[in-house]
Amino acid sequence: MPRTSSARSHAARTCIACKRVPVKVDLHTHPKSVDDYQQFFPRYLPFTLMNDFYLHTAAKLPKHPCLMDMPEVEFDSLVSDEHAELASQWAEDHVRWWLPFTPSITEVRKLRRAGATSNSLLFIESAQCDLALQHAAFPVSQGNADKVATWTAWYCRKLLADPTGEYLTDALLLAAWFLPLLPDNSVFRDLATHALHSCQDDTFQSRISRVCASALLGGALLNDDEAFYDQSAALQLPSVAELDALETEIGTVTTLTNPQKAGCHGIILRCRSWIVMKKCVVDMGDARRSGEPEPKQLSRMDVARVDFTNANRALCARRGAILSTSPLAAWLDFENCALDLLISGMLLRFTLGDDFTPQSFYNVSTGRTGSEALQTFVGVHGPINAESTECLLAAVSNLPTKDVLYPTTLTFAYAMRGVIMALEIHATSFKLWRLPPPREPVWNLLLRTVDDTLRRLKGGGGQVAARIAIAFIGAARETIRRWRTELVRRPFNPNTTPNYTHRQPLTPDTPTTAATKAAATNGFGPSPLEHPSLGNVFEHVAGFESQGFDPMVASFAEWIAGINWNQFVMPE
Repeated sequence: MPRTSSARSHAARTCIACKRVPVKVDLHTHPKSVDDYQQFFPRYLPFTLMNDFYLHTAAKLPKHPCLMDMPEVEFDSLVSDEHAELASQWAEDHVRWWLPFTPSITEVRKLRRAGATSNSLLFIESAQCDLALQHAAFPVSQGNADKVATWTAWYCRKLLADPTGEYLTDALLLAAWFLPLLPDNSVFRDLATHALHSCQDDTFQSRISRVCASALLGGALLNDDEAFYDQSAALQLPSVAELDALETEIGTVTTLTNPQKAGCHGIILRCRSWIVMKKCVVDMGDARRSGEPEPKQLSRMDVARVDFTNANRALCARRGAILSTSPLAAWLDFENCALDLLISGMLLRFTLGDDFTPQSFYNVSTGRTGSEALQTFVGVHGPINAESTECLLAAVSNLPTKDVLYPTTLTFAYAMRGVIMALEIHATSFKLWRLPPPREPVWNLLLRTVDDTLRRLKGGGGQVAARIAIAFIGAARETIRRWRTELVRRPFNPNTTPNYTHRQPLTPDTPTTAATKAAATNGFGPSPLEHPSLGNVFEHVAGFESQGFDPMVASFAEWIAGINWNQFVMPE
């Protein structure tokens, strides 16, 4: 992501050690090894990450429906009344878990035939039919399914150009939740903003819709690493008291079906997560900008992280009590794990600033550089960042995959962020510690099950995102295997790797002196999970051809060869 001059000055003000040596990279080069990869150490937010891969691989992907011409075939001739009835039943059973007041396809078709035609109605009908088709809710040829998807994109463009008509709020929320991946994520933000402004009365439905739109606006911020703090601080969310009142009111509305009640609870629970997320980001940023002595700043950020963790645990218990074991509950748990990982990464980035590289992290965690307060802080929160990654990957694996609708683009973006972090953890462990990361067999199992889970998830507007993420995780697993062979199993040569000659004797199961001291101070250890014996339990990863990977993805390096790495170069 290119950095503006204001972003660079902000980074300079907010990091402990701000001097960064520019990385000189030719436009057509790409990371060919762990050393090259670690020069860049990506810190993307989920949507930024996904959109970057999309933009640089668009030429290799099928043409997006949004870029196609309007079909010559009328929409009603593509979806008969009989098929519309099947699609309507499917949508009522699935879409209303996410958007409880979305009118059914049958209702919309009756309104249209009575003369009520608008962009919002056309989009609501076509979008729900498109989602139903992606889940094979009714039979249709692939050619006609593509035409339905194209009509949906066409109606969405018209809706964005002229957001008016019956059920406008429902149409905008439907587009924001399930719109396919687009190069410019500002569309997602614009949809949520329009939805928020379109439901200003005090009915129960409008108040729930406002809560839904507010949380969607929070998700729209996950596309700008530099501006995330300022945008989070400006994010307007309902108060906890408002959410409490709405939650109580759900039980008094007798017209709600069970999926609608669950959907209302899910919207409120998701907004509670974003309230906790916003508070933590703002508290950490305020501490960093305070100008107080470093130990005081670190202490305030540590408190913010602990408060976030405690609030998350309370929300997890609340979700379990309200939603039981539904797919919606599993997805909300998954998003909560994704937000936890983002907070872990931001905490280290706010602390180390532009010096947040694998080498500097290694130097601080082994006591080579940094103050004692910084070493203690990193000794605690570095391992917690790895554990957050494990938790996110486990949450992906726990998602039900049989006939379930998810906001696919966001789901795959969160999962891809977890896989990127796993790749970084392996790279750092292999290169600097010359050992696999702690719990390496668990990492292997998680990455394999995440791969399997993502392949079983059906569309929810995110076929392009699904293809990118699935190809990426397969390439990442192959890359980890190659790095392990190159860096761990080859003989150690101090003449070619001087950085390792004076390091502390450290194994993945043994915390640093600073981490041990932090554990004694705070009453918890940096790695509370049990560590099984690593031994030589390594998973063999087969080649891409035998696993059905896209032939164009021959390696991780090839997959990201199109990225313009010059965008990461800091001017001198």
